Amino acid sequence: MKKAISLVLAVLFVLSLFAGCGQNASSGSNSSASNSSSASNSSSASDSGSASDAQNAGQSGEESSPYNLPNGKFDVDENGYPTAPYDYTTPFTTSDEVFTYWGVVWTPQLLPEGGYNDTPLPKAEYEATGVHIDYVIIPSEQRQTNYSVLLAADDLLDMMTGAQSFHPDTIEEAIEDGYYINIYDYKDYCPNYIYQATFNRKKDLNTYAGIFRSPDLIGFFYTMSKNSGIGTNYLARGDWMESMGMTNDDIVTFDDLHDMLVGMKTTIGTCDFPWSLTSTIDVANYSTFTAYDTLPSVSTTALGPMYVMDGQVYFAHSTERDKNFMTMLHQWYTEGLIDPNWSSYQSTTDIREKALNNKCGYMMMNISEVADYENDSTDPNTSWVPIKRPVLHEGQTFHLGGQTNRLGYGNVAINAKCSNIPLVVTWCDWRYSPTGSDIISWGPEGVIWEYDESGKRVATEFAMSSPNGVGFAFLCMFYGFNALSEHGIGDGDRSYLVPGSERMREISQYWASWDYDAAYEYPQAVKLDSEQDEAVSRYKNDIVTYIAENYLAFVDGSKPLSEWDSYVEGLMTHHFTDVVAVYQDAYDTFISNMV
Repeated sequence: MKKAISLVLAVLFVLSLFAGCGQNASSGSNSSASNSSSASNSSSASDSGSASDAQNAGQSGEESSPYNLPNGKFDVDENGYPTAPYDYTTPFTTSDEVFTYWGVVWTPQLLPEGGYNDTPLPKAEYEATGVHIDYVIIPSEQRQTNYSVLLAADDLLDMMTGAQSFHPDTIEEAIEDGYYINIYDYKDYCPNYIYQATFNRKKDLNTYAGIFRSPDLIGFFYTMSKNSGIGTNYLARGDWMESMGMTNDDIVTFDDLHDMLVGMKTTIGTCDFPWSLTSTIDVANYSTFTAYDTLPSVSTTALGPMYVMDGQVYFAHSTERDKNFMTMLHQWYTEGLIDPNWSSYQSTTDIREKALNNKCGYMMMNISEVADYENDSTDPNTSWVPIKRPVLHEGQTFHLGGQTNRLGYGNVAINAKCSNIPLVVTWCDWRYSPTGSDIISWGPEGVIWEYDESGKRVATEFAMSSPNGVGFAFLCMFYGFNALSEHGIGDGDRSYLVPGSERMREISQYWASWDYDAAYEYPQAVKLDSEQDEAVSRYKNDIVTYIAENYLAFVDGSKPLSEWDSYVEGLMTHHFTDVVAVYQDAYDTFISNMV
């Protein structure tokens, strides 16, 4: 979407926008989930004296400067990359500038009357950095609409989470059109982010290539993991399995899984539909159901997933392998093994009441939620145990579903019209520093964690009480940073705060014990150039919508499997083969450059 078009559309939306970015801190702005749009930005960096001052701070030696930024204060290698993490001297500023952060809260029931800005983490961030951040929280279901409103008015906030998913054009085009900055141009103000991207780039190409769109272009600050592991996958009611003479080690093949579900349905009186499938079918990373040599995960916002067999690129949801998987899924649905409300389940929060009341026995769960689901269950004997990825036949090697990547879903782009880009980039980078990442990962002491007698972090009584029905994993994303939308380095160990954390590690290790060779994985380091991205963007939304509306309909039979061929033919009318060809070309180029 080009600026000329945006300015015309802005007339339609101007009444829904109001001022805010760059405001004086004394204004007391405190936005909450009730906000439908946010603050418009003040003068651009080129017109702002504060931006100029910030760029010179730390080098001029002037004691009068209100800024304490990192430029010129760290060592670099021959490529200009930082050689070590940079731990900041704070505060960064003594000015009263306020910067806006467009975000989301998955658990709005936890918001206080004053909104998210009155919660502990924003206060701790300000105390640590001296930077005033006004979090503007948008309900998750309104984010795309609100983003479109702001974009049409050319009035984006200073920091926009999820811009990679919501912006209609590529980040290269968004930068060229003057919406967002190229973070690489401000690399002197983000030493920690550049270090995390480059220090291990020869071995961790996915992280480097994920952050660097090209050698001199960085579009987003991404969520990153400090220590990776499998934190989400499927578990089953171990106490029910024991009553049926089974253990989780017995569940090896899809046939075994089917027998388990049938046993639960026929022997557990409260469990009419044992499998609480979610609307995404599978998780995107560390996928469970990849034995059919496809990736069943469905997104309503992104293309893919894709994979490679014998050098040929394939997209999921379009092959005979997908039909075979869907045939099995539909059969299990007709047998009453899958909850008929599956399409309404977005996360474990939606399934919680069923799980606590013994109405489901097989569900996806984060390991940090296991203790909550056991302790809060109406059945005191409740025990959830991990289930491995089912295979079609014993001894099968998985080729898909385990590609590692330190980058997560969260991403933030910086508005090119922000009044003080160097300061905002510095604040963003602080979240990747040793001290900053610790603060955002854990949140302030005494809220969801505290030290025990031995000096070890443990969960607080408040955190273990599931306040407002919110489990520990989602409390971490409210009182710590939201790794599903925001930026920064997350410490995976926060998942192990709850009692029984050693058991949680064992669950993660159990999930990870599988025969996997990554033979069909599409390299995450493959990137489209601007021309390729533009070609894909023409058809992306139509393809994503078509798959979400039609492929998922095969589960419950609202679209019979006899129409699979016509479904695929319809997919082709949306230029699906053209899009696949673009990714094939990008893959071939990547492989040729790697040889």
